[in-house]
Amino acid sequence: MRGIRKERYFDQGEVKENMDENENSIITEDVENLPAPDEEVEEQGTESPIEEQEVVLTKIEDLCKAVAVLQECFDNKLMEDAHKNQMFDNMHRELTSYQNGLLDKIINTMAMDIIQLVDSTKRNISIYEKEEPNEENYKRLLRNVKGIAEDLQDILYRQSIESYSVPGEVVDVKRQKIIQTIDTDDQSKDNLLAVRTADGYEKDGRVLRPERIKIYKYNQDVK
Repeated sequence: MRGIRKERYFDQGEVKENMDENENSIITEDVENLPAPDEEVEEQGTESPIEEQEVVLTKIEDLCKAVAVLQECFDNKLMEDAHKNQMFDNMHRELTSYQNGLLDKIINTMAMDIIQLVDSTKRNISIYEKEEPNEENYKRLLRNVKGIAEDLQDILYRQSIESYSVPGEVVDVKRQKIIQTIDTDDQSKDNLLAVRTADGYEKDGRVLRPERIKIYKYNQDVK
């Protein structure tokens, strides 16, 4: 009886020992099967294909919006440039019209002055045709001719055109034009003014026609 109890005792011990080993093996397997920290973080950070597509679509939408904004700015710039070009065209057209109108006004004014002068000249001619040619009539005719020249100068003056004559004997090539030279044996007169043949004319300080002159030219062979 004692032997049997001992075997049963050993059998119970083995069972207990086996149970402990099984328990330890299960715990070991559970510990080995636990995921590593890096692997867990990596798996959590991985996005699904659907999420990646959503990110790409969002970026494409943002890009389309940016392109639309640029297109709107470009269109606005084109419209602004077209408006400016239209304004410049209108201003140029108005300026051209104003200049043409002003030019016509000046021409018409000068034409009326000349017409009046022509009328008065014809009247004088008709009068002197009936007069006897004598010294008194000649003097009167000469005064009338001088009056015509003065009337013409008045017409020019009303258009801001004035006659001038350069003072002194030194030639001013910017305001005088040499039309002829006169030989002289006096070397001190070389290239100096000899004769004034016609006045110069200027407008607002700008020479329209230089004064016509003749100058001396030294020539030692002149007798």
